[in-house]
Amino acid sequence: LYVAEFISRKNHRFIIEAAPELRAAIPDLKVVFLGRGVLMEQCCQLAEAFGVHDNVRFMGFRTDVAKFAQVADVAISASRHEGLGIALLEQMMCAAPIVASQDRGHREFVEEGRTGFLFAQEDRQEFISKVKTLHNDPALRMRIGAAAQEKAEKFTLAQSMQEMKKIYARFL
Repeated sequence: LYVAEFISRKNHRFIIEAAPELRAAIPDLKVVFLGRGVLMEQCCQLAEAFGVHDNVRFMGFRTDVAKFAQVADVAISASRHEGLGIALLEQMMCAAPIVASQDRGHREFVEEGRTGFLFAQEDRQEFISKVKTLHNDPALRMRIGAAAQEKAEKFTLAQSMQEMKKIYARFL
C-alpha cells in the first residue's frame, strides 16, 4: 500500500518499475496506490507499459485509508523527501510494517528491523529484498507491524500536545 499524492517527489515511478521483479517473486502481488495528482495518468500508462496493470491498482483519493492499511501486508514509500510522513504513520497505527526510502522524515519513525525497513534512495534491489523479506516471513511481518503500531502511538495528537506543553514550559 502506498498512500501519496501523485507528484514527482513521491516517486511512484520507482514502485511501478520494481513491480515486474516483485511479481516474479510474489506472483499474487498487488500494489495499491491511494491518492490523486498530476502524475496519476502517467503512472497508469507506465504500469500498462511495464505489463503490471493487473498487479497495480490506482484507487484515487480515499478517506478510508485505515480500511486499506488494516489489510495491507506492507506500507511502502519511495518518496524522495518527506517532512514527517503522516501517511506512513497512519498505516503504522493499523499495524502495517513499513518499507520506505531513506529520508529525514522516514527516519523519524522507521527503526530498521523493528518498525520496518529503510532502503537507499532509488535502490530497487534493496527495496525488493525488504518487501520479499516481509512477504516470506509472516511472523516477522506481524512482529514488525505490532512494533510499528506501538511507535506510532508516540505521534498521536494527545502525545504531541504533551510534548509541546513540555517545550513551552521550558521557555515560559
